[in-house]
Amino acid sequence: MEQYFCANGIEDDAINVNIAVIYFTNVALLLWHRRSTDEKRGGTAIKN
Repeated sequence: MEQYFCANGIEDDAINVNIAVIYFTNVALLLWHRRSTDEKRGGTAIKN
C-alpha cells in the first residue's frame, strides 16, 4: 500500500486510511463471494 501511495503522490494520512479501508473491504467481499460460491458448488463449507 505504501508504494501505491508514494507512486500516486498521496501523502495525507486521512486519505491513506480511507483508501486502505476500501481496498481491504473489497478483498474481504471478494473472498466471501468466492468461498460462498465454492460452498454452493459442493466444496468446503464456510465455518465461523
